[in-house]
Amino acid sequence: FGMKTSRAQRAAVVLLLLCLRSCASAFDASRTCSLWRHLTARRSIAPALCDVHHTTVRRVLDDEMEEVATIQLDVFAPEREPPPLLPIIASIFQANQASARQSMRKRLASDLRVRVEKGSCILVAAAPAESAPAEIVSGQYEEGREFALLGTVDLSTQEMELPTHSLCDGMYLSHMAVTEPFRGQGLGMLLLLAAEAEASQEGAEGIYLHVEKENAAAISLYKRAGYAVQSGSSRYATFTRALNLATRDPLLMYKRLV
Repeated sequence: FGMKTSRAQRAAVVLLLLCLRSCASAFDASRTCSLWRHLTARRSIAPALCDVHHTTVRRVLDDEMEEVATIQLDVFAPEREPPPLLPIIASIFQANQASARQSMRKRLASDLRVRVEKGSCILVAAAPAESAPAEIVSGQYEEGREFALLGTVDLSTQEMELPTHSLCDGMYLSHMAVTEPFRGQGLGMLLLLAAEAEASQEGAEGIYLHVEKENAAAISLYKRAGYAVQSGSSRYATFTRALNLATRDPLLMYKRLV
């Protein structure tokens, strides 16, 4: 600011800027290498960290199935808002609803275990419990948990193996779900990349998925990741009917991996 600087001082400033630039480049390279290891790891999903509470994508553990069921229910079958009731009736309504949700959660967790036994790969986005918001940890029904689950996705060949359709050239992705506080922060893409890495390890040619036409955010995510809408073929319509989704009229999307 108006002060004269010597040639030595100017040289020191230039040297400092070059050092800072070199450090930044090294940081970017480190992040790139980390992503590459995540996408090319064999059999197990390598830790893939994002900026949302140090999240790691990995396969679900057996004792986490009820937590996965909770996330799926909250996203795909949220609790109904109670109608205006007298306090005593409202408390009965809430108790009945809580009991029903618990039963649904246990049944779904049992179904998820069966899917895994049949070969499904259920991935979860897990964050250290101490760094996750308290409402996420307290909502997952287990004290002393080391990790809180923020999202999940299911990858399987079971849907492709049904005898009632002719598609067999890939894997099927379903039940992509992220807990509400973390939507729009990159967890969906992180789960999708991990699922694609897993499918590639299994030798799948590509991935199919269904998405509701009204779900603009999900459609945008899949398109950015390279998925394209499949239409105009009786094979695709038959596949949708085989999964009992025809009445919902969803979009079928596909991405080729090889």
